[in-house]
Amino acid sequence: MLAGPLFSRELLTTSRSWKHYALRSGYLLLLFVLIYTAGQVVFGFQQVRLTGDVARFGQFVFGLLAITQLVLVGTLSLLFASSIVSTEKDRRTLILLLMTDLSSRELVVGKMFASLIGLVTVVAVSAPAFALLRLFGGVTLGQIVWFEIVCLTVGLLVAAWATLVAYWRDKTFQTLSIATLGAIGFVAVTAAMSFFGGDSVVGSIGRTLNPFVVLRRVLAPLQTGQGLDTTGLLVSVGCLLAIAAGLLAYTCAKVRIWNPNRVVHVRRDEDGATTPTAKPRAIWNKPVIWREMRTRAYGGRVYVIKAVFLLLAAAAFVYALSTPPASGSLLDPLGVAFVLLGLLSLVLANAQAVTSVTTERDGQTLELLLATEVPVSEFILSKLAGTLWNAKELLLAPIALIVFGYAQDLITGENAVFVVASFLTLALFAVMLGLHFGMNYAQSRQAIAGSLGTLLFLSLGIFVCMLLIVEGRSSFALQFAPFLVFILGGAIALWTVLTHRQPSPALTVASAVLPFGTFYALTGYLFGDTLAVGLFVVLAYGFAFVAMLVPALSDKDFAMEAIRQ
Repeated sequence: MLAGPLFSRELLTTSRSWKHYALRSGYLLLLFVLIYTAGQVVFGFQQVRLTGDVARFGQFVFGLLAITQLVLVGTLSLLFASSIVSTEKDRRTLILLLMTDLSSRELVVGKMFASLIGLVTVVAVSAPAFALLRLFGGVTLGQIVWFEIVCLTVGLLVAAWATLVAYWRDKTFQTLSIATLGAIGFVAVTAAMSFFGGDSVVGSIGRTLNPFVVLRRVLAPLQTGQGLDTTGLLVSVGCLLAIAAGLLAYTCAKVRIWNPNRVVHVRRDEDGATTPTAKPRAIWNKPVIWREMRTRAYGGRVYVIKAVFLLLAAAAFVYALSTPPASGSLLDPLGVAFVLLGLLSLVLANAQAVTSVTTERDGQTLELLLATEVPVSEFILSKLAGTLWNAKELLLAPIALIVFGYAQDLITGENAVFVVASFLTLALFAVMLGLHFGMNYAQSRQAIAGSLGTLLFLSLGIFVCMLLIVEGRSSFALQFAPFLVFILGGAIALWTVLTHRQPSPALTVASAVLPFGTFYALTGYLFGDTLAVGLFVVLAYGFAFVAMLVPALSDKDFAMEAIRQ
Protein backbone atom coordinates (compact mmCIF):
# COMPACT_ATOMS: atom_id res chain seq x y z
CA MET A 1 0.00 0.00 0.00
CA LEU A 2 2.83 2.40 0.80
CA ALA A 3 4.98 1.61 -2.23
CA GLY A 4 2.26 1.26 -4.86
CA PRO A 5 2.04 -0.78 -8.07
CA LEU A 6 5.69 -0.40 -9.08
CA PHE A 7 6.84 -2.31 -6.03
CA SER A 8 4.01 -4.85 -6.34
CA ARG A 9 4.97 -5.65 -9.93
CA GLU A 10 8.66 -5.99 -9.08
CA LEU A 11 7.84 -8.23 -6.13
CA LEU A 12 5.75 -10.57 -8.28
CA THR A 13 8.21 -10.76 -11.18
CA THR A 14 11.35 -11.12 -9.06
CA SER A 15 10.05 -14.20 -7.28
CA ARG A 16 9.59 -15.93 -10.65
CA SER A 17 13.18 -15.50 -11.75
CA TRP A 18 15.79 -18.21 -11.18
CA LYS A 19 18.30 -15.49 -10.30
CA HIS A 20 16.31 -14.73 -7.16
CA TYR A 21 16.80 -18.30 -5.92
CA ALA A 22 20.43 -18.33 -7.09
CA LEU A 23 21.08 -15.20 -5.03
CA ARG A 24 19.60 -16.74 -1.90
CA SER A 25 21.38 -20.07 -2.14
CA GLY A 26 24.61 -18.57 -3.47
CA TYR A 27 25.01 -16.07 -0.65
CA LEU A 28 24.22 -18.67 2.00
CA LEU A 29 26.75 -21.01 0.41
CA LEU A 30 29.31 -18.20 0.43
CA LEU A 31 28.82 -17.66 4.17
CA PHE A 32 29.35 -21.35 4.91
CA VAL A 33 32.44 -21.44 2.68
CA LEU A 34 33.87 -18.52 4.64
CA ILE A 35 33.12 -20.23 7.94
CA TYR A 36 34.70 -23.46 6.72
CA THR A 37 37.77 -21.63 5.39
CA ALA A 38 38.18 -19.73 8.65
CA GLY A 39 37.92 -22.97 10.60
CA GLN A 40 40.56 -24.63 8.45
CA VAL A 41 42.87 -21.63 8.77
CA VAL A 42 42.55 -21.39 12.56
CA PHE A 43 42.32 -25.07 13.56
CA GLY A 44 43.30 -27.06 10.49
CA PHE A 45 42.59 -30.77 10.93
CA GLN A 46 43.55 -30.90 14.59
CA GLN A 47 40.98 -31.88 17.18
CA VAL A 48 39.79 -28.97 19.35
CA ARG A 49 39.02 -29.85 22.95
CA LEU A 50 38.87 -26.49 24.76
CA THR A 51 35.54 -24.66 24.66
CA GLY A 52 37.34 -21.33 25.07
CA ASP A 53 39.13 -21.81 21.74
CA VAL A 54 35.83 -22.57 20.01
CA ALA A 55 34.19 -19.51 21.57
CA ARG A 56 37.06 -17.26 20.45
CA PHE A 57 36.70 -18.72 16.96
CA GLY A 58 32.98 -17.88 16.98
CA GLN A 59 33.77 -14.30 18.00
CA PHE A 60 36.34 -13.95 15.22
CA VAL A 61 34.06 -15.38 12.53
CA PHE A 62 31.10 -13.27 13.60
CA GLY A 63 33.17 -10.10 13.46
CA LEU A 64 34.62 -11.03 10.07
CA LEU A 65 31.26 -11.86 8.51
CA ALA A 66 29.60 -8.83 10.08
CA ILE A 67 31.99 -6.28 8.59
CA THR A 68 31.87 -8.09 5.23
CA GLN A 69 28.06 -8.14 5.08
CA LEU A 70 27.73 -4.51 6.17
CA VAL A 71 30.00 -3.37 3.32
CA LEU A 72 28.20 -5.68 0.91
CA VAL A 73 24.76 -4.42 1.94
CA GLY A 74 25.76 -0.78 1.61
CA THR A 75 27.33 -1.29 -1.80
CA LEU A 76 24.53 -3.39 -3.25
CA SER A 77 21.81 -1.05 -2.03
CA LEU A 78 23.58 1.91 -3.64
CA LEU A 79 24.10 0.01 -6.86
CA PHE A 80 20.58 -1.41 -7.17
CA ALA A 81 18.74 1.76 -6.15
CA SER A 82 20.67 4.00 -8.53
CA SER A 83 20.59 1.65 -11.51
CA ILE A 84 16.85 0.90 -11.31
CA VAL A 85 16.03 4.59 -11.85
CA SER A 86 18.89 5.38 -14.24
CA THR A 87 17.75 2.59 -16.54
CA GLU A 88 14.31 4.19 -16.79
CA LYS A 89 15.93 7.50 -17.73
CA ASP A 90 18.29 6.00 -20.29
CA ARG A 91 15.43 4.20 -22.00
CA ARG A 92 13.23 7.30 -21.79
CA THR A 93 10.47 5.38 -20.00
CA LEU A 94 10.52 7.57 -16.90
CA ILE A 95 8.59 10.24 -18.80
CA LEU A 96 5.87 7.68 -19.48
CA LEU A 97 5.67 6.91 -15.76
CA LEU A 98 5.42 10.62 -14.99
CA MET A 99 2.47 10.88 -17.39
CA THR A 100 0.48 8.25 -15.50
CA ASP A 101 -1.59 8.81 -12.37
CA LEU A 102 1.16 7.46 -10.14
CA SER A 103 1.86 9.76 -7.24
CA SER A 104 5.33 11.05 -6.45
CA ARG A 105 5.41 8.82 -3.38
CA GLU A 106 4.65 5.73 -5.47
CA LEU A 107 7.36 6.67 -7.96
CA VAL A 108 10.06 7.26 -5.36
CA VAL A 109 9.21 4.80 -2.59
CA GLY A 110 8.04 2.12 -5.03
CA LYS A 111 11.25 2.19 -7.04
CA MET A 112 13.41 2.23 -3.92
CA PHE A 113 11.62 -0.69 -2.27
CA ALA A 114 11.76 -2.60 -5.56
CA SER A 115 15.54 -2.20 -5.60
CA LEU A 116 15.77 -3.51 -2.02
CA ILE A 117 14.10 -6.87 -2.69
CA GLY A 118 17.40 -8.60 -3.38
CA LEU A 119 19.05 -6.83 -0.45
CA VAL A 120 16.37 -7.92 2.02
CA THR A 121 16.69 -11.45 0.65
CA VAL A 122 20.44 -11.44 1.34
CA VAL A 123 19.93 -10.20 4.91
CA ALA A 124 17.12 -12.68 5.55
CA VAL A 125 19.05 -15.75 4.42
CA SER A 126 22.08 -14.68 6.44
CA ALA A 127 20.13 -14.76 9.72
CA PRO A 128 20.13 -18.60 10.04
CA ALA A 129 23.85 -18.72 9.24
CA PHE A 130 24.64 -16.17 11.94
CA ALA A 131 22.32 -17.95 14.35
CA LEU A 132 24.37 -21.12 13.90
CA LEU A 133 27.41 -19.25 15.17
CA ARG A 134 25.80 -19.33 18.61
CA LEU A 135 26.72 -23.02 18.73
CA PHE A 136 30.39 -22.02 18.92
CA GLY A 137 29.72 -19.70 21.85
CA GLY A 138 30.78 -16.09 22.37
CA VAL A 139 27.86 -14.71 20.34
CA THR A 140 24.47 -13.79 21.76
CA LEU A 141 21.11 -13.72 20.05
CA GLY A 142 20.74 -10.03 20.81
CA GLN A 143 23.93 -9.23 18.91
CA ILE A 144 22.71 -11.14 15.87
CA VAL A 145 19.31 -9.41 15.90
CA TRP A 146 20.81 -5.95 16.30
CA PHE A 147 23.37 -6.63 13.59
CA GLU A 148 20.63 -7.56 11.12
CA ILE A 149 18.68 -4.42 12.09
CA VAL A 150 21.77 -2.27 11.52
CA CYS A 151 22.31 -3.89 8.09
CA LEU A 152 18.74 -3.19 7.01
CA THR A 153 18.94 0.38 8.33
CA VAL A 154 22.18 1.11 6.48
CA GLY A 155 20.79 -0.43 3.31
CA LEU A 156 17.65 1.70 3.54
CA LEU A 157 19.66 4.89 4.15
CA VAL A 158 22.03 4.27 1.25
CA ALA A 159 19.15 3.34 -1.05
CA ALA A 160 17.28 6.54 -0.12
CA TRP A 161 20.39 8.61 -0.95
CA ALA A 162 20.98 6.76 -4.23
CA THR A 163 17.33 7.19 -5.23
CA LEU A 164 17.55 10.94 -4.62
CA VAL A 165 20.66 11.23 -6.79
CA ALA A 166 19.17 9.01 -9.51
CA TYR A 167 16.06 11.17 -9.85
CA TRP A 168 18.16 14.34 -9.62
CA ARG A 169 20.85 13.61 -12.21
CA ASP A 170 20.31 12.58 -15.82
CA LYS A 171 23.47 10.63 -16.69
CA THR A 172 24.05 7.17 -15.26
CA PHE A 173 27.75 7.83 -14.62
CA GLN A 174 26.92 10.99 -12.71
CA THR A 175 24.38 9.09 -10.63
CA LEU A 176 26.79 6.31 -9.69
CA SER A 177 29.67 8.71 -9.02
CA ILE A 178 27.74 11.22 -6.92
CA ALA A 179 26.00 8.47 -4.96
CA THR A 180 29.32 6.71 -4.27
CA LEU A 181 31.16 9.88 -3.30
CA GLY A 182 28.26 10.99 -1.12
CA ALA A 183 28.13 7.68 0.76
CA ILE A 184 31.89 7.61 1.27
CA GLY A 185 31.88 11.27 2.25
CA PHE A 186 29.20 10.61 4.88
CA VAL A 187 31.29 7.83 6.41
CA ALA A 188 34.46 9.96 6.27
CA VAL A 189 32.83 13.06 7.81
CA THR A 190 31.17 11.13 10.64
CA ALA A 191 34.44 9.27 11.30
CA ALA A 192 36.30 12.59 11.47
CA MET A 193 33.65 13.99 13.82
CA SER A 194 33.96 10.92 16.03
CA PHE A 195 37.77 11.02 16.05
CA PHE A 196 38.41 14.75 16.48
CA GLY A 197 35.25 15.55 18.44
CA GLY A 198 36.16 13.39 21.42
CA ASP A 199 33.52 13.53 24.15
CA SER A 200 31.91 16.71 22.79
CA VAL A 201 28.52 16.94 21.08
CA VAL A 202 30.16 16.79 17.66
CA GLY A 203 31.96 13.57 18.56
CA SER A 204 28.78 12.07 19.95
CA ILE A 205 26.90 12.87 16.73
CA GLY A 206 29.67 11.31 14.67
CA ARG A 207 29.64 8.11 16.71
CA THR A 208 25.86 7.95 16.52
CA LEU A 209 25.69 8.27 12.73
CA ASN A 210 28.76 6.36 11.57
CA PRO A 211 27.64 2.84 10.49
CA PHE A 212 30.97 1.22 11.36
CA VAL A 213 30.99 2.75 14.82
CA VAL A 214 27.46 1.42 15.30
CA LEU A 215 28.66 -2.01 14.18
CA ARG A 216 31.52 -1.79 16.67
CA ARG A 217 28.95 -1.23 19.41
CA VAL A 218 27.25 -4.46 18.37
CA LEU A 219 30.60 -6.28 18.45
CA ALA A 220 31.84 -4.54 21.62
CA PRO A 221 30.65 -7.24 24.07
CA LEU A 222 32.82 -9.71 22.16
CA GLN A 223 35.97 -7.85 23.26
CA THR A 224 35.00 -6.05 26.48
CA GLY A 225 32.59 -8.50 28.05
CA GLN A 226 30.13 -5.70 28.80
CA GLY A 227 26.44 -5.81 28.03
CA LEU A 228 24.92 -4.74 24.74
CA ASP A 229 24.25 -0.99 24.56
CA THR A 230 20.67 -1.29 23.32
CA THR A 231 19.84 2.34 24.12
CA GLY A 232 22.72 3.68 22.04
CA LEU A 233 21.90 1.29 19.21
CA LEU A 234 18.26 2.33 19.26
CA VAL A 235 19.23 6.01 19.05
CA SER A 236 21.63 5.35 16.15
CA VAL A 237 19.10 3.31 14.20
CA GLY A 238 16.39 5.93 14.82
CA CYS A 239 18.63 8.77 13.62
CA LEU A 240 19.69 6.90 10.48
CA LEU A 241 16.07 6.04 9.67
CA ALA A 242 15.09 9.68 10.21
CA ILE A 243 17.73 10.79 7.72
CA ALA A 244 16.48 8.22 5.22
CA ALA A 245 12.89 9.41 5.67
CA GLY A 246 14.02 13.01 5.14
CA LEU A 247 15.83 12.09 1.92
CA LEU A 248 12.77 10.25 0.63
CA ALA A 249 10.46 13.14 1.50
CA TYR A 250 12.72 15.61 -0.30
CA THR A 251 12.91 13.34 -3.35
CA CYS A 252 9.11 13.02 -3.46
CA ALA A 253 8.78 16.80 -3.37
CA LYS A 254 11.32 17.34 -6.16
CA VAL A 255 10.83 14.35 -8.46
CA ARG A 256 8.43 16.11 -10.84
CA ILE A 257 10.50 19.29 -10.75
CA TRP A 258 13.72 17.52 -11.66
CA ASN A 259 12.12 15.31 -14.32
CA PRO A 260 12.15 15.81 -17.21
CA ASN A 261 15.20 17.90 -16.44
CA ARG A 262 16.31 18.97 -19.89
CA VAL A 263 14.35 20.94 -22.50
CA VAL A 264 15.81 21.57 -25.92
CA HIS A 265 15.27 25.14 -27.09
CA VAL A 266 15.46 25.73 -30.84
CA ARG A 267 15.48 29.18 -32.43
CA ARG A 268 13.08 29.70 -35.35
CA ASP A 269 13.67 32.03 -38.29
CA GLU A 270 10.97 34.30 -39.65
CA ASP A 271 10.16 31.87 -42.43
CA GLY A 272 9.53 29.12 -39.90
CA ALA A 273 12.71 27.14 -40.52
CA THR A 274 14.72 25.95 -37.54
CA THR A 275 18.42 26.68 -37.18
CA PRO A 276 20.87 25.32 -34.64
CA THR A 277 21.77 27.66 -31.80
CA ALA A 278 25.41 26.47 -31.52
CA LYS A 279 28.21 26.74 -34.06
CA PRO A 280 29.36 23.47 -35.59
CA ARG A 281 32.74 22.17 -34.44
CA ALA A 282 35.41 20.36 -36.41
CA ILE A 283 35.26 16.60 -35.84
CA TRP A 284 38.33 14.37 -35.85
CA ASN A 285 38.79 11.48 -38.25
CA LYS A 286 37.98 9.22 -35.30
CA PRO A 287 34.49 10.44 -34.31
CA VAL A 288 33.97 8.11 -31.34
CA ILE A 289 37.08 9.15 -29.45
CA TRP A 290 36.38 12.78 -30.41
CA ARG A 291 33.00 12.51 -28.72
CA GLU A 292 34.57 10.91 -25.64
CA MET A 293 37.29 13.55 -25.25
CA ARG A 294 35.91 16.77 -26.71
CA THR A 295 32.24 16.74 -25.70
CA ARG A 296 30.30 16.51 -22.46
CA ALA A 297 29.16 12.98 -23.17
CA TYR A 298 28.79 12.26 -19.46
CA GLY A 299 27.07 15.51 -18.47
CA GLY A 300 28.27 18.90 -17.31
CA ARG A 301 28.68 17.97 -13.64
CA VAL A 302 31.64 15.66 -14.15
CA TYR A 303 33.96 18.45 -13.03
CA VAL A 304 32.09 18.66 -9.74
CA ILE A 305 32.56 14.93 -9.27
CA LYS A 306 36.28 15.25 -9.91
CA ALA A 307 36.51 18.21 -7.52
CA VAL A 308 34.87 16.17 -4.73
CA PHE A 309 37.23 13.28 -5.43
CA LEU A 310 40.23 15.59 -5.25
CA LEU A 311 38.99 16.85 -1.88
CA LEU A 312 38.94 13.26 -0.65
CA ALA A 313 42.41 12.81 -2.12
CA ALA A 314 43.63 15.87 -0.20
CA ALA A 315 42.18 14.38 2.99
CA ALA A 316 44.05 11.15 2.22
CA PHE A 317 47.28 13.14 1.83
CA VAL A 318 46.74 14.81 5.20
CA TYR A 319 45.93 11.48 6.85
CA ALA A 320 49.05 9.81 5.43
CA LEU A 321 51.27 12.67 6.59
CA SER A 322 49.84 13.33 10.04
CA THR A 323 48.96 9.85 11.33
CA PRO A 324 51.75 7.89 13.05
CA PRO A 325 52.14 4.22 12.10
CA ALA A 326 50.33 1.75 14.37
CA SER A 327 52.22 -1.23 15.72
CA GLY A 328 51.04 -4.59 14.41
CA SER A 329 48.96 -3.08 11.58
CA LEU A 330 48.83 -4.66 8.14
CA LEU A 331 49.19 -1.27 6.44
CA ASP A 332 50.82 1.96 7.50
CA PRO A 333 48.86 5.25 7.10
CA LEU A 334 50.24 5.74 3.57
CA GLY A 335 49.13 2.25 2.61
CA VAL A 336 45.64 2.71 4.07
CA ALA A 337 45.19 6.04 2.27
CA PHE A 338 46.44 4.60 -1.02
CA VAL A 339 44.25 1.49 -0.84
CA LEU A 340 41.05 3.43 -0.07
CA LEU A 341 41.75 6.17 -2.61
CA GLY A 342 42.89 3.71 -5.27
CA LEU A 343 39.85 1.48 -4.79
CA LEU A 344 37.52 4.47 -5.11
CA SER A 345 39.24 5.60 -8.32
CA LEU A 346 38.99 2.09 -9.79
CA VAL A 347 35.28 1.91 -8.96
CA LEU A 348 34.58 5.27 -10.62
CA ALA A 349 36.62 4.38 -13.70
CA ASN A 350 34.81 1.06 -13.97
CA ALA A 351 31.44 2.81 -13.65
CA GLN A 352 32.32 5.23 -16.43
CA ALA A 353 33.47 2.41 -18.69
CA VAL A 354 30.33 0.29 -18.32
CA THR A 355 27.95 3.23 -18.63
CA SER A 356 29.74 4.45 -21.77
CA VAL A 357 28.47 1.32 -23.54
CA THR A 358 25.10 0.87 -21.83
CA THR A 359 24.20 4.49 -22.60
CA GLU A 360 24.80 3.86 -26.30
CA ARG A 361 22.56 0.79 -26.22
CA ASP A 362 19.77 2.42 -24.19
CA GLY A 363 19.89 5.52 -26.38
CA GLN A 364 19.57 3.27 -29.47
CA THR A 365 22.75 4.69 -30.98
CA LEU A 366 24.76 1.47 -30.87
CA GLU A 367 22.97 0.06 -33.90
CA LEU A 368 23.64 3.29 -35.79
CA LEU A 369 27.34 3.04 -34.98
CA LEU A 370 27.44 -0.56 -36.18
CA ALA A 371 25.75 0.51 -39.42
CA THR A 372 28.41 3.15 -40.16
CA GLU A 373 31.96 2.67 -41.45
CA VAL A 374 33.37 2.85 -37.91
CA PRO A 375 34.88 -0.59 -37.19
CA VAL A 376 34.17 -2.24 -33.89
CA SER A 377 37.86 -2.26 -33.01
CA GLU A 378 37.92 1.53 -33.30
CA PHE A 379 34.78 1.75 -31.17
CA ILE A 380 36.29 -0.37 -28.40
CA LEU A 381 39.68 1.32 -28.40
CA SER A 382 38.02 4.74 -28.47
CA LYS A 383 35.87 3.87 -25.48
CA LEU A 384 38.92 2.52 -23.65
CA ALA A 385 41.06 5.56 -24.39
CA GLY A 386 38.19 7.95 -23.71
CA THR A 387 37.46 6.42 -20.32
CA LEU A 388 41.11 6.61 -19.32
CA TRP A 389 41.26 10.23 -20.50
CA ASN A 390 38.12 11.31 -18.65
CA ALA A 391 39.23 9.48 -15.49
CA LYS A 392 42.83 10.70 -15.60
CA GLU A 393 42.44 12.87 -12.49
CA LEU A 394 40.90 9.95 -10.62
CA LEU A 395 43.74 7.60 -11.57
CA LEU A 396 46.60 10.06 -11.14
CA ALA A 397 45.65 11.02 -7.58
CA PRO A 398 46.65 7.64 -6.01
CA ILE A 399 49.87 7.67 -8.05
CA ALA A 400 50.61 11.18 -6.78
CA LEU A 401 50.09 9.87 -3.25
CA ILE A 402 52.77 7.22 -3.82
CA VAL A 403 55.15 9.82 -5.31
CA PHE A 404 54.46 12.00 -2.29
CA GLY A 405 55.26 9.10 0.02
CA TYR A 406 58.51 8.45 -1.81
CA ALA A 407 59.49 12.12 -1.51
CA GLN A 408 58.80 11.94 2.24
CA ASP A 409 60.81 8.70 2.61
CA LEU A 410 57.67 6.79 3.56
CA ILE A 411 58.22 4.20 0.81
CA THR A 412 61.30 3.00 -1.02
CA GLY A 413 61.85 3.70 -4.70
CA GLU A 414 61.66 0.01 -5.61
CA ASN A 415 58.35 -0.49 -3.84
CA ALA A 416 56.99 2.74 -5.35
CA VAL A 417 57.70 1.41 -8.86
CA PHE A 418 55.99 -1.90 -8.03
CA VAL A 419 52.94 -0.15 -6.59
CA VAL A 420 52.52 2.23 -9.53
CA ALA A 421 52.93 -0.56 -12.11
CA SER A 422 50.42 -2.75 -10.26
CA PHE A 423 47.92 0.09 -9.94
CA LEU A 424 48.12 0.99 -13.63
CA THR A 425 47.51 -2.66 -14.51
CA LEU A 426 44.50 -2.76 -12.19
CA ALA A 427 43.21 0.46 -13.79
CA LEU A 428 43.36 -1.09 -17.27
CA PHE A 429 41.66 -4.21 -15.92
CA ALA A 430 38.87 -2.22 -14.22
CA VAL A 431 38.15 -0.16 -17.35
CA MET A 432 38.19 -3.18 -19.66
CA LEU A 433 35.99 -5.08 -17.21
CA GLY A 434 33.37 -2.34 -17.50
CA LEU A 435 33.51 -2.41 -21.31
CA HIS A 436 33.30 -6.20 -21.29
CA PHE A 437 30.14 -6.25 -19.18
CA GLY A 438 28.62 -3.38 -21.15
CA MET A 439 29.09 -5.30 -24.40
CA ASN A 440 27.96 -8.72 -23.26
CA TYR A 441 24.91 -7.95 -21.13
CA ALA A 442 21.73 -6.79 -22.87
CA GLN A 443 20.15 -5.27 -19.75
CA SER A 444 21.83 -2.13 -18.42
CA ARG A 445 21.03 -3.05 -14.83
CA GLN A 446 22.68 -6.45 -15.28
CA ALA A 447 25.74 -4.91 -16.93
CA ILE A 448 26.24 -2.23 -14.26
CA ALA A 449 25.53 -4.59 -11.37
CA GLY A 450 27.75 -7.30 -12.82
CA SER A 451 30.69 -5.02 -13.54
CA LEU A 452 30.74 -3.17 -10.22
CA GLY A 453 29.73 -6.34 -8.39
CA THR A 454 32.73 -8.22 -9.79
CA LEU A 455 35.03 -5.42 -8.68
CA LEU A 456 33.40 -5.51 -5.23
CA PHE A 457 33.72 -9.30 -5.13
CA LEU A 458 37.45 -9.11 -5.81
CA SER A 459 37.97 -6.33 -3.26
CA LEU A 460 36.04 -8.07 -0.48
CA GLY A 461 37.74 -11.36 -1.31
CA ILE A 462 41.15 -9.75 -0.91
CA PHE A 463 40.09 -8.14 2.37
CA VAL A 464 38.76 -11.40 3.81
CA CYS A 465 41.82 -13.33 2.65
CA MET A 466 44.18 -10.87 4.32
CA LEU A 467 42.37 -11.16 7.64
CA LEU A 468 42.29 -14.95 7.49
CA ILE A 469 45.94 -15.23 6.46
CA VAL A 470 47.00 -13.00 9.34
CA GLU A 471 44.86 -15.05 11.72
CA GLY A 472 46.52 -18.26 10.50
CA ARG A 473 50.09 -16.87 10.61
CA SER A 474 51.66 -19.57 8.46
CA SER A 475 53.44 -19.94 5.13
CA PHE A 476 51.94 -20.12 1.65
CA ALA A 477 52.22 -23.90 1.51
CA LEU A 478 50.29 -24.33 4.77
CA GLN A 479 47.73 -21.66 3.85
CA PHE A 480 46.98 -22.98 0.36
CA ALA A 481 45.02 -26.09 1.41
CA PRO A 482 42.53 -24.26 3.71
CA PHE A 483 41.93 -21.58 1.08
CA LEU A 484 41.50 -24.03 -1.80
CA VAL A 485 37.69 -24.15 -1.59
CA PHE A 486 37.53 -20.34 -1.33
CA ILE A 487 39.83 -19.93 -4.36
CA LEU A 488 37.99 -22.50 -6.47
CA GLY A 489 34.66 -20.85 -5.65
CA GLY A 490 36.01 -17.48 -6.73
CA ALA A 491 37.35 -18.97 -9.96
CA ILE A 492 33.98 -20.54 -10.81
CA ALA A 493 32.14 -17.29 -10.07
CA LEU A 494 34.54 -15.28 -12.25
CA TRP A 495 34.25 -17.80 -15.06
CA THR A 496 30.47 -17.59 -14.92
CA VAL A 497 30.28 -13.82 -15.25
CA LEU A 498 33.22 -13.29 -17.61
CA THR A 499 32.19 -15.91 -20.17
CA HIS A 500 28.53 -14.88 -20.23
CA ARG A 501 27.33 -14.96 -23.89
CA GLN A 502 30.94 -15.10 -25.13
CA PRO A 503 32.85 -18.23 -24.05
CA SER A 504 36.59 -17.99 -24.54
CA PRO A 505 39.51 -20.26 -23.55
CA ALA A 506 41.53 -17.17 -22.63
CA LEU A 507 38.78 -15.93 -20.30
CA THR A 508 38.58 -19.40 -18.75
CA VAL A 509 42.31 -19.32 -18.05
CA ALA A 510 42.02 -15.75 -16.71
CA SER A 511 39.21 -16.81 -14.37
CA ALA A 512 41.42 -19.56 -12.97
CA VAL A 513 44.59 -17.45 -12.77
CA LEU A 514 43.14 -14.38 -11.04
CA PRO A 515 42.15 -15.99 -7.69
CA PHE A 516 45.36 -18.04 -7.47
CA GLY A 517 47.57 -15.11 -8.46
CA THR A 518 45.79 -12.77 -6.05
CA PHE A 519 46.19 -15.25 -3.18
CA TYR A 520 49.89 -15.70 -3.92
CA ALA A 521 50.36 -11.92 -4.08
CA LEU A 522 48.66 -11.52 -0.69
CA THR A 523 50.86 -14.10 0.99
CA GLY A 524 53.92 -12.56 -0.69
CA TYR A 525 52.97 -9.12 0.64
CA LEU A 526 52.51 -10.37 4.21
CA PHE A 527 55.93 -12.03 4.10
CA GLY A 528 57.69 -9.03 2.54
CA ASP A 529 58.28 -10.38 -0.98
CA THR A 530 57.37 -7.18 -2.85
CA LEU A 531 58.73 -8.35 -6.21
CA ALA A 532 56.41 -11.36 -6.22
CA VAL A 533 53.44 -9.15 -5.37
CA GLY A 534 54.08 -6.72 -8.22
CA LEU A 535 54.93 -9.46 -10.70
CA PHE A 536 51.86 -11.60 -10.04
CA VAL A 537 49.48 -8.62 -10.02
CA VAL A 538 50.81 -7.37 -13.35
CA LEU A 539 50.82 -10.83 -14.94
CA ALA A 540 47.45 -12.05 -13.63
CA TYR A 541 45.42 -8.90 -14.16
CA GLY A 542 47.33 -7.95 -17.30
CA PHE A 543 46.48 -11.31 -18.85
CA ALA A 544 42.81 -10.86 -17.87
CA PHE A 545 42.85 -7.42 -19.53
CA VAL A 546 44.22 -8.89 -22.77
CA ALA A 547 41.78 -11.83 -22.61
CA MET A 548 38.83 -9.42 -22.53
CA LEU A 549 40.28 -6.95 -25.05
CA VAL A 550 41.19 -9.31 -27.90
CA PRO A 551 37.70 -10.87 -28.40
CA ALA A 552 36.14 -7.40 -28.13
CA LEU A 553 38.22 -6.16 -31.06
CA SER A 554 36.61 -8.73 -33.36
CA ASP A 555 34.07 -7.00 -35.60
CA LYS A 556 32.12 -10.19 -36.26
CA ASP A 557 31.79 -11.33 -32.64
CA PHE A 558 30.70 -7.98 -31.30
CA ALA A 559 28.32 -7.21 -34.17
CA MET A 560 26.59 -10.60 -33.87
CA GLU A 561 26.33 -10.18 -30.09
CA ALA A 562 24.77 -6.74 -30.48
CA ILE A 563 22.25 -8.10 -33.00
CA ARG A 564 21.22 -10.94 -30.67
CA GLN A 565 20.72 -8.48 -27.82
